[in-house]
Amino acid sequence: MKWLRIGWAVLFNLVFVAIVLSIFGAADAKFATVTFSLLVLIYVSLVSGNVRTSLTLIEMDKVAAARFVELRALAGQPRTTDEAEALKDNEESAAKVRIRVIIDSIGLTICALFALVKLVGAL
Repeated sequence: MKWLRIGWAVLFNLVFVAIVLSIFGAADAKFATVTFSLLVLIYVSLVSGNVRTSLTLIEMDKVAAARFVELRALAGQPRTTDEAEALKDNEESAAKVRIRVIIDSIGLTICALFALVKLVGAL
């Protein structure tokens, strides 16, 4: 299942890069190139902002769960298997997201750099 998820992320990003390249290939005027470049840069900034927010929330959840377990231990409450499973699940979900973020970041960076090159070239 892990490899299927990674393969899907790679395929999605390859298609995204291909679409961006084909859009710039269809741009025949300076105005179209500048417009497409700005739209791609806006898209990349919005998506990467959402990704950073997601990563922050996941890390905050991990820290909150770990602190909760520590507070229960300080209060003298015995550690349950549910707590251990919750901490393990948090770590696994964070690892899944990190892999997808790395793959998406590579695709977004390629598109952003290509859009910047086209934008500077058109000006």
